[in-house]
Amino acid sequence: MALMLTLLALLLLLVSPAHATTLEIISGFISATQQGGNASTTTSIAGVGFSASAFDDDHEFFLDQPSGGVAFSHIAGNSPSDMSGFVRVGAETCGGGPNVANFYFCGGLTIFAPDIPLSERVLGASSPPLPFTATGHFNVGAGYDVVGQGTVIATYNSFSRPDFHYTFAVPEPSTLALLVTGLGLVACAWRRRQA
Repeated sequence: MALMLTLLALLLLLVSPAHATTLEIISGFISATQQGGNASTTTSIAGVGFSASAFDDDHEFFLDQPSGGVAFSHIAGNSPSDMSGFVRVGAETCGGGPNVANFYFCGGLTIFAPDIPLSERVLGASSPPLPFTATGHFNVGAGYDVVGQGTVIATYNSFSRPDFHYTFAVPEPSTLALLVTGLGLVACAWRRRQA
């Protein structure tokens, strides 16, 4: 799981140009469920001048802990009911479309949340709300970095694979400033390594 998160974070850094505008997620949700052994993730997020949605029931990016990721993408050969994504920033869009044979990657989000100790997992019960942060990039137009935060609740219908429900909220100005500063420092360190 840690390797998958690291690879997703590196991919987002590689596709993120230095001059990208940062968009703030102010509302929306991510729902990652494990029903009957089939995993599915539904995402709907929005902010000033943008919205994005995704559905995926073929690939698991949330396992036994609440950290994971969302891809706004489609793999050729999958039907839109199995995997789809759509991103709109202003008049620019990416994804969707009638041709299911096309591949597209409109961007992604990486979600970071504290681990839930095994001792706090109660079958049939939900965890208290835990804080999470989201960082990512939209591959629309010149490209846009994306940040957000909120709370996640885990519901344990089984001990190994809980359902997660993430709710985005408007961050406090100081929290958003810290998040953007941290992203800037990571980008600077990465660029120095490349030089």
